[in-house]
Amino acid sequence: MILESITPLIGQYGIIISFFGGFITGESIIVTLAFLSAQGLIPLWQVAIFCTLGMYFSDFIPLTIGRFKFFRKLLEKEKFVKKIEKIERQLTKYTKNNLFLIIFYTKIIYGASIPALFYLGTKKTSYSKFAFYNFIVEIIFVPIIILMGWFAGKSFLFTKNTFTDIRIAILLLIALIILFIFIRRWWNQKLIKKQEL
Repeated sequence: MILESITPLIGQYGIIISFFGGFITGESIIVTLAFLSAQGLIPLWQVAIFCTLGMYFSDFIPLTIGRFKFFRKLLEKEKFVKKIEKIERQLTKYTKNNLFLIIFYTKIIYGASIPALFYLGTKKTSYSKFAFYNFIVEIIFVPIIILMGWFAGKSFLFTKNTFTDIRIAILLLIALIILFIFIRRWWNQKLIKKQEL
């Protein structure tokens, strides 16, 4: 089985996998790692600390790109201006230009993170302020995601003891990731409808 062959690697390289899971892929992998942690395959502290650090440092990339002059000029083109104005209206409406709320808003709205971070970069947001508020947001947001995956993993242990079939684990994990994505999209659509009203 593929799962059985990669299990030792997850335990051996848990810190690296957790960091790059948070840095490159984001929530879906964090949920998966937390799920596996509940199975005893990777220490929960590694998932919590290094997924948080991975997501934290990854946010500086779009922020920095947004500060580049050529990127700002690109956004000044007509086809991007309306999108930027829409992002600015949303951020102003829901956050009142509070940096903490802006960063937190980008985390809970599906697909909002990178465009909003680009926007903050174009506004030359202070690195020190961003580093402070982004850290607070991450230590709130990432543990919530981890708890979702961990509780799902613990629920699976009960199911596994009942059905003793590894395919159920795979099915539950896929279902959890799909459910997480749909919840975020539903929340996003709900906010959009409120804004339109």
